[in-house]
Parts: sequence; structure tokens; C-alpha cells
Amino acid sequence: MPNPGKPLALKQISGSRRVAKAFATVTLPALQEVPSAPEWLLNDHARAEWSRLARILTNSRILTVGALVPLAHVCNLHGVIARQLTAGGQPKAAMVGLYRLMLNDFGLTPAFQGKVTPAPAGASANRFSDRGCPPGLRRNTIASTPSTLAER
Repeated sequence: MPNPGKPLALKQISGSRRVAKAFATVTLPALQEVPSAPEWLLNDHARAEWSRLARILTNSRILTVGALVPLAHVCNLHGVIARQLTAGGQPKAAMVGLYRLMLNDFGLTPAFQGKVTPAPAGASANRFSDRGCPPGLRRNTIASTPSTLAER
């Protein structure tokens, strides 16, 4: 069995020159309001599932801008499965398995509820919104030359 390696914190302390295997994480802000369903959802079952899941995920601060399209795909898959069941057919096992895996991504199955972390409370879409402008500068203005900055 190979050596598990040094933790990232110890590599930083010892000054290792190798690039660490840690990946940068991007934290998207959670949506504050329940978004409306996209127009391209397949049927009424998919739209009903959108309104149900979007409300649950928004209230639990899991739904972000980056998760809207995957949520729509989950809802479309639910619509296809529901249409097959109401027509008296049976959906394929692969389709039901894919639906369950997609629900896992949002923490909507009992096994994955603890593995999805919600966005921090009060997270703002703009992390610099609490900082003001420097004196003498207006918002959304860019100085054209360095000399204009020196004159101020």
C-alpha cells in the first residue's frame, strides 16, 4: 500500500516546491427567491416537480445559479418517468437509476442529505459590496491615464 502523502497544510509549512493536488473551490451564492421554471421543460409533471424542488432547495440555501440547468434536467427526467408510469408502462431501470443519482447531487435522498452543504447564511452575490469607493472616484468610472489619478 502506498504512502498516503503529506497533508496540504504540512506541505505549505515545509515549503514544498511541488504543486499540491488540492483543487480550488468556487462558492456560488445561493438564490434568495424561487426561480421560475424554464420554458423548455417537457410536460406538466416536470413543471410541477420544478416548483416543488426549487422551493425546497431555495429554502435550504442549496440552489445556486450554477445548479439551475441540472435541476431542470432532473425535472425533465422526472417528467419522462411520470409520463411512462401514467401511461401504464414501466420506465427502464437505467432511467430510474439516473434519476436517483441526479437527486443525490442535490442531497435529496436520505443517503446524501448530510453530504451537501448549504451556502452560508447571508452570503452576498458580490463579496466586495460592503466596501465603498475611494474618495473622489465615482462608481463605474475608469481613469484613462495614470496622470488623471495623480491629479486627484
